Amino acid sequence: MGTSRRITESQLERAKSELAVRVKTLQEKGIDSKKFKSDPHWRMLDAHVRQIGARLRKIAEVETVNEEIAKLKVERLAQIAAEKAERKSGTAGKKAKPEKEKAAAKGKKEKAPKDKAAAATAAPPKEKAAPPKEKAAKPKKEAKEE
Repeated sequence: MGTSRRITESQLERAKSELAVRVKTLQEKGIDSKKFKSDPHWRMLDAHVRQIGARLRKIAEVETVNEEIAKLKVERLAQIAAEKAERKSGTAGKKAKPEKEKAAAKGKKEKAPKDKAAAATAAPPKEKAAPPKEKAAKPKKEAKEE
């Protein structure tokens, strides 16, 4: 598990203070700030400061992603709760059409509702076809009546 933001920030503060101490000693020696790069101790301290800064940026990215995930999770749970409430309220088993589909359905030509009595006399319900027989049934032997 990675370090927390608080720990990383304290590490950055310490590294910056160490770098500042080294810069002060180099300035006391009369070295120009452009020539600090030639000092190996300064390069090591500067690299450490940059590494910790990069870690802090990554921590910030992870925190933003975690916040987004938490927000999406809350939204998803609310959506699921709303769907459950909707199902309980009367639309048992039917999925509600999104508003776009509802608008498209209204734009299409609507069919006139059929009478139940007229529909029953016009077309009798079809019977299910019997499954095909694999072999012809053998005739049963008649009981001997002799």
